[in-house]
Amino acid sequence: MSRLSVLVRLLILSAIIFLAAVMMLKTTSSDSAITGEAETVTAGYSHIRFLDYRLDPEQPPLGKILAAAPLLLGKVSFPINSLNWQRDINGKEEISNQFFYTQGNDPDLILRYSRFASIAAILLLAVLLYILARDLIGKWWALLPSFLFAFSPLALAYGHYATINALSAITIFAAVVSFLKFLESPSRKKLLLSGLLFGLAQITGFAALILIPYYVLILFIFYFWSVHRDWQTTESEQRINRFAKRAARYCNGLLAIFFTGLLVIVSSYALLTLGYPIEKQKTDTEFITNDFSITWIKNGLNYLSGVPMLRGLSQYALGAVIHYRTAPVSWNPNSEVIKTFLLKEPVASLLLITIAAGLAIWNILRAAWSMLRRRSRDLFDYLSTSFFEFSVMIFVALSWISAINSSGGYEQILPTLPFLYLLTAGGVRKWFGEKALDPAKNFVIKIFLVYEEFLQLSLQTTLLAALIIGYGITGLIAYPHFLPFGNLIAGGTKNAHVHLSEPDYNRGQDLKRLAAWVKLNLPDREKIAVDYSDETALKYYLDETARPWASSLGSPLEEGINWLAIPVTNKNYVWLNGIEPYDRVGKTITVYRLSN
Repeated sequence: MSRLSVLVRLLILSAIIFLAAVMMLKTTSSDSAITGEAETVTAGYSHIRFLDYRLDPEQPPLGKILAAAPLLLGKVSFPINSLNWQRDINGKEEISNQFFYTQGNDPDLILRYSRFASIAAILLLAVLLYILARDLIGKWWALLPSFLFAFSPLALAYGHYATINALSAITIFAAVVSFLKFLESPSRKKLLLSGLLFGLAQITGFAALILIPYYVLILFIFYFWSVHRDWQTTESEQRINRFAKRAARYCNGLLAIFFTGLLVIVSSYALLTLGYPIEKQKTDTEFITNDFSITWIKNGLNYLSGVPMLRGLSQYALGAVIHYRTAPVSWNPNSEVIKTFLLKEPVASLLLITIAAGLAIWNILRAAWSMLRRRSRDLFDYLSTSFFEFSVMIFVALSWISAINSSGGYEQILPTLPFLYLLTAGGVRKWFGEKALDPAKNFVIKIFLVYEEFLQLSLQTTLLAALIIGYGITGLIAYPHFLPFGNLIAGGTKNAHVHLSEPDYNRGQDLKRLAAWVKLNLPDREKIAVDYSDETALKYYLDETARPWASSLGSPLEEGINWLAIPVTNKNYVWLNGIEPYDRVGKTITVYRLSN
């Protein structure tokens, strides 16, 4: 029976992974390159092919390299002789346009290969989430968070694009879990693994810098909880000595993790700057930092960029400063992230998260209130039995606070999704086991108790089953338009653009669909005016049929063009008000026939 149970669980997990893989793989060939995707792939290829880091210094290398690595197996031409490469400072946009569209390469093939790394990261993360959840909430319940993550529109969206988001999410997940496992049962092996994974997370995405304050905070809480736990069992004259040594041991462990991570950063950047001429790196750094307001940061980066042994560290620090340069120093909350989450997260998971969060907050507040009134040690008992859960909640909270206080997009919460769904599944599991059936002496009372418990369990089970089925159907319905997905609160994907910001709905993914539409629907020798941000990509897919356009140019009819295609998120074409669109391509492009 146990073997059959294991087999059934593996089959369910395999089905979840298989369906998610199929949806992402099929969507890779239908979506065009989104904003920033071509630059990421091009920079990654230059890093690994030439060991040169002149392109895209504002992002760490590992995610870009993993995306571009499959390209080394084929024949692609890089514009190494281009003046943009030789002379420009971080000319990633021009070089990526040449690499993708004017160098004789097949951009669709490049995209297909470079998106494999993100797909693999999402699928592997779903499996790792199941393995972690299996030990925390049970073998069957562990399927729930993996299912929620694998079918999440956000995970499916950035899981099939060649960006660093999915790869950063899996390295952050591994770093957090390894650190908490180290705290639970310290060992040199776990210490080394935690340091290595911390370093890998840092060279994958600068979002991983949140791990530094997170590690410090969790270690602080863990230490004082352990002191409280062992205070009464330690003789008074030994307390100072024992707990001082423990504090020193914890601090040394944390420093060892940070130092190991620093070695990973320095060694990787040192390797990837070997082909970057030191003179050019120095002049590039001086130009980029020219308008930095903090003098000591500017001078420090400029100095390190000219030191052979430290210029890799200079390049990493330069990227970190660029990345966080626009971040506000003070608390400046932006509700856009929360609003987008409420409008893009499937309604089924919102209900599950609400149930789990309500129970968790209630239990913590009840335990804290009891402790404050000195009636119990419930809060410390909770930490004793659920420290991992508590630590994960802290990570989600810190990450969301950082996201709300930044100017980044909705995708920055992707690293929190596995933990959020893990907490949700754990909370739902507790909800099912919240009320035990108390024994009753009277047989009649027992019958009524059993009936009441059965009815409650049936309602709970029915609700959970309905939410799971609804969530799965939502993921399937969202295919292949995962990026612009909007839930029922937003009016569905078709109408979500009214409430969402443009980067959270339209990043240029429907250009290939427009090209296919034009081929099928546009009369011979007719032209179409297209408002699209990347004119090089527009020319590649539509050639002379398309004329780049902007709202400031007025109506294309004045130049004899009867057709106009604009982003559905573009509100600048006020003269189109009252004109019914001729068609809608994908979810993000509206086509008008102006001659009518």
